[in-house]
Amino acid sequence: MAVPKALEAPLTEEIERIIRQILPQAPGMPEFPFEYGRVYLEEQKWYHVSFKSTFAEAPAVLISAEIRTGWFSPKRYAVPTVKISIPKVEVPSVSVPTVTVPTVAVPSSPAISIPTIEVPRAPTINIPGVEIPKAPTISIPTVSVPSIEIARIGRGDLRPVVRDQFRAALGDWGIFNWARNAIADGPGWVVGSFLNWLWDVMIQPQIDKVRDAINDGLRRMTGSTQSALNAYRDQIQSGVNAGLADARAKVQAALNAYRGYIQDSLNAGLGDARDKTQAALNSYRGYIQDSVNKGLLDARQKVQAAFTDFRDRLQANFNETINSANRSLASFRDSSNTSLETLRASTEASVNASADKLRASVEDAFNSLIPTLWAMEGMPEGVLMTPAVYRNITPTGFDILSLGKMTVSYIAIGVKA
Repeated sequence: MAVPKALEAPLTEEIERIIRQILPQAPGMPEFPFEYGRVYLEEQKWYHVSFKSTFAEAPAVLISAEIRTGWFSPKRYAVPTVKISIPKVEVPSVSVPTVTVPTVAVPSSPAISIPTIEVPRAPTINIPGVEIPKAPTISIPTVSVPSIEIARIGRGDLRPVVRDQFRAALGDWGIFNWARNAIADGPGWVVGSFLNWLWDVMIQPQIDKVRDAINDGLRRMTGSTQSALNAYRDQIQSGVNAGLADARAKVQAALNAYRGYIQDSLNAGLGDARDKTQAALNSYRGYIQDSVNKGLLDARQKVQAAFTDFRDRLQANFNETINSANRSLASFRDSSNTSLETLRASTEASVNASADKLRASVEDAFNSLIPTLWAMEGMPEGVLMTPAVYRNITPTGFDILSLGKMTVSYIAIGVKA
């Protein structure tokens, strides 16, 4: 343990006289011995101060450090930069499935052998109508975009925290803790109140402003996304239902027209064929029989050709309707994704710009705190605080922490050995 340099203590006798007037005296009570000294501490470390004479027990020690001169450069605080990234949102691809119209095959006409009898009058043929079931209405469920809200960030009361830090810095004064508290509580409450005010006036509004900006951007983005999804759903649902209803109506009309055409053709053809067949049978049965068989075969081929042509035209109509719907869906999906990406990029840039402004404001507030506290204490630049921190008081001396080039005066009051 280093030993400090002892200095001459001017006016020692006058100081002793004043202290003895302060100390209580009564008949029969021992006189309280005391010691006054002054030392110089050169380096920044612990020194051990030895009393000039030994006490019977550890005395009470009062220490006063003379003010130092000089200045220092406060360490600057840099707030880390945090970049906020908003994830991309894309509308998925949706396509209408392909519809394939089945092929209808007309059975082969059997060979007819006409007996030598009178051909009866051909009955009227009624082909029943084919009713295509109505296309079901497709309902696409609504997709709801969840809402996001950032909670408010606040603070606690900083006054008791700063007050306790001041008391801890002054150390334990034993029976004079009341004096230590009186010295520490005032600056502690003032600095704590200033920190509360600094937070409420400079930091909290910036935090609230950033939070409000983020929440407002999220609400606008959520509303725009919800509107886009609802419009996209309604357009798909309306397009699919309209396409199915239109396709069903066209197929039904074509079947009805085809049924009437076949029914009229068959009835007219059968009536004419009966008359001609009967006349031919009366003179040329064999010739009529061959003609009827050839006519039935030709009719079957024509019916098959009509069915095939109808099926091809119906398939082409379905394919064109589906391809048009898929092109519309793809175009809407691409435009929706472009709009969502533009909104996401602008929102992300706005959020990061607000965060950078908040970071700069917080950094400036922290870096100006120490000079502000110095001015509040009423201490000009060039004058340094000089707390007297000591420990290990024994009957022979005590330890004191030097801040470098500081002079300390002490008074020890106790019982001499």
